[in-house]
Amino acid sequence: MKKKILIFGGTGTLGSNFIINSQEKYNLVCNFHKTKIFFDKVKYIKILDKKFDLLKIENKIKSINPNIIINFAALTDIDYCEKYPTVSKNINLIIPKILSKICKKLKIKFIHTSTDQFYKIDKKFKNEKDKTSNLNIYAKHKLAAEKIILKNSKENVVIRTNFFGHSLYKNKSINKLIEKIKFREKLYLFDDYYFTPIYSFELVEIIKKIIEKKICGLFNVVGNDRISKYEFTKKIANLYNISNPNFEVSNLKEGKLFAKRNKDLSLSNEKIKKLLKIKIPSIDEQLKKFTEYDTYVKTKKLSQIPYGKHTINHQDINFVKKILKSKNLTQGDFIKETEIKIANYVGSKYAVAVSSATAGLHLSYMALGISERKRVVTSPITFLSTSNAALYCGSMPLFSDIEKENLNLSTEKLEDLIKKNKDISCITPVHFAGLSKNMREINYLKKKYKLKIVEDAAHALGAKYECGSMVGSCKYSDLCVFSFHPVKIIAGGEGGVITTNSDLLYKKLTSLRTHGVIQDSTKFKNKAIAFTNNQINNWYYEMNDLGYHYRQTDIHSALIYSQMNRINYFLNRRKKIADYYDDYFKNIKYLDLYQKGFREFSSNHLYIINMKFNRKLSRNYLMNELNKRNIFTQVHYIPLPLQWYYKKLGYKMKGLENSFEYYKNCLSLPIYTDLSINKQNYIIDCLEEIITN
Repeated sequence: MKKKILIFGGTGTLGSNFIINSQEKYNLVCNFHKTKIFFDKVKYIKILDKKFDLLKIENKIKSINPNIIINFAALTDIDYCEKYPTVSKNINLIIPKILSKICKKLKIKFIHTSTDQFYKIDKKFKNEKDKTSNLNIYAKHKLAAEKIILKNSKENVVIRTNFFGHSLYKNKSINKLIEKIKFREKLYLFDDYYFTPIYSFELVEIIKKIIEKKICGLFNVVGNDRISKYEFTKKIANLYNISNPNFEVSNLKEGKLFAKRNKDLSLSNEKIKKLLKIKIPSIDEQLKKFTEYDTYVKTKKLSQIPYGKHTINHQDINFVKKILKSKNLTQGDFIKETEIKIANYVGSKYAVAVSSATAGLHLSYMALGISERKRVVTSPITFLSTSNAALYCGSMPLFSDIEKENLNLSTEKLEDLIKKNKDISCITPVHFAGLSKNMREINYLKKKYKLKIVEDAAHALGAKYECGSMVGSCKYSDLCVFSFHPVKIIAGGEGGVITTNSDLLYKKLTSLRTHGVIQDSTKFKNKAIAFTNNQINNWYYEMNDLGYHYRQTDIHSALIYSQMNRINYFLNRRKKIADYYDDYFKNIKYLDLYQKGFREFSSNHLYIINMKFNRKLSRNYLMNELNKRNIFTQVHYIPLPLQWYYKKLGYKMKGLENSFEYYKNCLSLPIYTDLSINKQNYIIDCLEEIITN
């Protein structure tokens, strides 16, 4: 059975590096304070609070029942500790004291990481028995903690160290130093301030050996090389081939430091090397390993949580392989098979595969004859392609406002706009976030004012109308367009499809997607070169209209076909994720939810919250704070009249008050098939933590 280890300080460089290299080996539970870095196999729990209630902390630890507690938590800014001794005392002394006391009572092994700041004596490579001193507040608190820990139990371990490693925050530790060197920021470095640094991953491996060998006591766990801060930084610059770094070299005495320092922090690692029978690489070898592990750390740390992503399995890969091994990569049989599969799924007569949903919208408008004299009306809350496709046809699109809760077109405002603009020829409702709403009413307006309807269902494959029919069946429209972009319900890499029940539109679409070339020989106009002796010439093809190269490839179709086999699974997972968010957020005062009453009809492509952002809590601040925790959110969308290109065309937000209000307060949270409950809880915790602090 795996040892259960409770970690304090798991968001710091050493703590997170320990998790990266140990999450497979141990059952890890991590305390979090203000922030936490998500690892899928780590359980998070908030154990400490500002009051340091010993009984509450003990009960929480007892409920976890760990074999070992490791304390990586520390406030290591020596000058800050000197200025704010109470803060230093709480983190560097009180917390380890409490944990050590509880470990003694519950008979849990305690491992504590300490510092190399204790020695005033003029000696290189100090050992564990050498006399210590307190030149600063930081050293005073760390040394006091050591004595308590070692006194509480002979089984405990204290590790004195000075390490460098990969921080999961760009603005911390050696990562920040490297950035400063690269951008040639001025660095003030001491050539008489010595230490014996060890690479964090080397240190982690030694800690794991300490755990497995069940050794105890006080140990210096450092590198072999005594090196000045200046020489160490110079090695980093050389390692990254940074010439002429902006260094200013001085000695420690000249440095403008608030707290006193011991000039020589070099420690001897002989005791731990002999006990564990290990070798520790040289500083050059460790630095080289540090650079080589950059990519490893980025993949092994929290895999980033995007707002949306695709899901690929072996079946998908095998389908694509099948095409790659076939004779046709572009216009083979798989396109037709995929079109039939989609048409059957949504209940339409035809489906026309195209290179993207944007291409699908463009062809749909062309097939309906949209031009400068015929205008399209759509929602301002959509991606650029919805209205851009109308511009491609020479038409100046119009924007109608949305309803506040469901974020779909308001039929009342839509009819008002139609009455005022006699040149409107087509309505393009956007099934935003996967929800189709008001289609029966919009269809009534279509018939009343003799208009056409193109559904922008890029978000909505698998969604249903309120009557229960599938979106894409074209029950209320002439054409419907879906997207297979990687973040959509079905991922095709790229691609789109148009569904319709009209024979005439189907034939137009298949021609327009292939440069306007027609297949039906009875429709050929240029009969003089099309036929020989009343027989079609083998080489002949005819372009009747100006079309485009909007064809889909067999490679994309194969992936789409395979993904369609799992569409019900994808939809069920998204609904469960949306329901889970809904259930948690329903009683939260500081945010509201959109579309929460329509999950059963929606494909739940997006999950959008309504926040009342302000100066204290701006959207940018919230998104940045979530980014720091590797949670990536998005804004769907900037209203199209606010886009610079549209502003140049004279568009304004007048009459679009609901759309503007939505834009000011919306934020899309992550939702995708493989989003685990663990990750969802992490997102919820982080969101609440940032908002309430």
